[in-house]
Amino acid sequence: MLTHKSDGAIMPERVETSNCYRWLIESITDYAILMLDPTGRIASWNRGAEQILGYTAGEIIGQHCSCFYTAEDVARGVPEHMLHEALTKGSATDERWHVRKDGTRFWSMCDITLVFDDVGELQGFAKVMRDATKRKQIEEEQQKFIALVENSSDFTGMATLQGKPFYINQAGQKLVGLESQAEIHATTIFDYCAPEAREQLRDICLPALGKNGYWEGESLFRHFKTGAFINVYIKAFIVKDSQSGEPLCIATITHDITERKRMHDALKKSEQRLKALFDNALDAILLVDDEARYVDANPAACELLGYSREELQQLSIWDVTPPSNSNQGIDLWRDFLAAGKMSGEHTLRRKDGTLIGVECNSVANVLPGLHMTINRDTDERKRVEQQLRQAQKMEAVGRLAGGVAHDFNNLLTAITGYSDLMLRRLGEEDSLRSNVEEIRKAASRATALTRQLLAFSRKQMQQLKILNLNSIVSELDKMLQRLIGEDIQLTTTLDPQLGQTKADAGQIEQVIMNLVVNARDAVSMGGKITIETANVYLNNEYVQSHLGARAGRYVMLAVSDTGAGMDDETKSHIFEPFFTTKEAGKGTGLGLATVYGIVKQSNGYISVESEVGQGTAFKVYLPRVDEAAEPLTLSSLAPEKPARRRTETVLLAEDEEVVRNLTRQVLEMNGYKVLEAANGGAALMLCEEHKGPIHLLITDVVMPEMSGRKLAERLSAVRPNMRVLYMSGYTDEAIIRHGVLDEGTEFIQKPFTPESLAHKINELLGASHRESPAPK
Repeated sequence: MLTHKSDGAIMPERVETSNCYRWLIESITDYAILMLDPTGRIASWNRGAEQILGYTAGEIIGQHCSCFYTAEDVARGVPEHMLHEALTKGSATDERWHVRKDGTRFWSMCDITLVFDDVGELQGFAKVMRDATKRKQIEEEQQKFIALVENSSDFTGMATLQGKPFYINQAGQKLVGLESQAEIHATTIFDYCAPEAREQLRDICLPALGKNGYWEGESLFRHFKTGAFINVYIKAFIVKDSQSGEPLCIATITHDITERKRMHDALKKSEQRLKALFDNALDAILLVDDEARYVDANPAACELLGYSREELQQLSIWDVTPPSNSNQGIDLWRDFLAAGKMSGEHTLRRKDGTLIGVECNSVANVLPGLHMTINRDTDERKRVEQQLRQAQKMEAVGRLAGGVAHDFNNLLTAITGYSDLMLRRLGEEDSLRSNVEEIRKAASRATALTRQLLAFSRKQMQQLKILNLNSIVSELDKMLQRLIGEDIQLTTTLDPQLGQTKADAGQIEQVIMNLVVNARDAVSMGGKITIETANVYLNNEYVQSHLGARAGRYVMLAVSDTGAGMDDETKSHIFEPFFTTKEAGKGTGLGLATVYGIVKQSNGYISVESEVGQGTAFKVYLPRVDEAAEPLTLSSLAPEKPARRRTETVLLAEDEEVVRNLTRQVLEMNGYKVLEAANGGAALMLCEEHKGPIHLLITDVVMPEMSGRKLAERLSAVRPNMRVLYMSGYTDEAIIRHGVLDEGTEFIQKPFTPESLAHKINELLGASHRESPAPK
């Protein structure tokens, strides 16, 4: 009898040969039903077998069932294996490819069962076959799709219409840090987004899916384990039922664009940097096409040629080439395109018709059909080179002046000192007194010149303090008015918010007085001199055009006049020592040189602006500091106290005999007991031999064998209360190398007078003193 399986297949358990059942089998066309004898040969089949396999009954009856199998399966003994399985198990089921009469293949689902007669004797087999090719193809396509999805490097996922993910491929799980289906099922689609992207999902993506069934765009995911953000591009769509059209779920294909976005951002930044370089380059950069027409120009090029960017884009190289150079320019253009690059100096014509010299470096085909020329104004370069040569000349003259001034210091100390001593002993009526006075006057002038040379060469000793220039100008106001006379108007314009600077008050006083005196000599009766102060900032643009200036915050002191002014030639020499436009005997030419040296030594900058007939303005820039100003005492206003007679013991160490002898006499004349040594070693021996106190050590800074600093350190170890006074004719640079310019160090610069030395010692020791005990 025939029974029906749940999938519709007919499974005969025991088939009888009655006409009723035979008619039923013959009428079935969807299934191929074959009756096989015990050897597997076909005994009968239905019309369904003819339709599925393509044979007529006459062609197939008596053939072995293996004729429907593929050659590969026949070679492997599959037909026999299926019959054997049915014999041993009672039935067999199989799915595989079978072959029709015309050679085409189809996928068949086969069931083989045993057939018995009514007395239970085996009659053969019943084989039921169904063509499942379409189902096989669908399954294969599904497998291909699944394999494609699983092997995809993109995040592929599916979620319910309520936003609950139920499938994510391996790439997706790896991208967001999920490791199991359980973790996937515990999430919602909002959990995958970074906080700032959830609003986009809620307000843009989901409404678009509901309206159009599709949405795509960039978003930001969050890694579940590390919390790192991932830039993604999402394509989301609604999956619908193929028959009813009802939405089933949401499918997404998500591509990781983090690296691409990083590269895009890097490229954008690179373009921005290149544009910034192009726009901010100091050199004129022009882009030119194959026809020599300007494609683009940076601001420096526009400034150099006097055209706007839009105007230059309407011009060609020939529009800025002087007519006299046009033929040569055409030849150069051809040579440039052939060679690929070219350098040289050329002349260009600005919009206003003026000609300028440029140094041009050109590169062909920086991009296809696009060439670049970089032009630098050689007129400006030559001006800067002239400034550099001038600065180098000033530096060389300064070194020479400093060396000469140093060599004079010891000589002038002796000349002025001995002149003063002689004048003390000569009476008013003595015939020699006038000669000695003239020697003293000459020595004073030489000392003044020497100090001016030291100031120019930036070798003066400085006593740095926090100063406010307004205070110095205010203190000097009355003196300056007397200095210039009543026929010249003096005006001051002082910034009430002026900042402080760190400098030597005496030197700044000298700068102001020298500039005002120079202005006085330049103006005629009824002229005007103005002193101005202000806070300023020197930017890079100013620095690039003013050699020696440095960018930063400054306080400015300006002294301007309404005088005759200067031409360019005079301005180029104005700060040189001994250069003067005055008549012979009316000036030394060291006033402005002194100003220049003091400003440079104070880490400042000085400029001069002047035109013939338009007056002159000197501007001094001193670095601004954010500290409170210290009490001010100007050297020109400070009274000098008379020195009192002393009785202390002084150890004198000086290798220059003429200076040592003079210093000893001055000390003894003022009541001091003097221990005299020609070098450091001798001073150590005297200190050791002397049993009484030593109140003061006066030592030259630079001596052979042992410096004054080393001597002071060794003596202070055994006489800690002994005071120390350093003296030197060397420059501050040499003194710094010997470690003397520490804060609180007492120093007197050569040449000094007997009076200045006495006052310095009197000030140092004070009205009373603590005696230094003798070494044990």
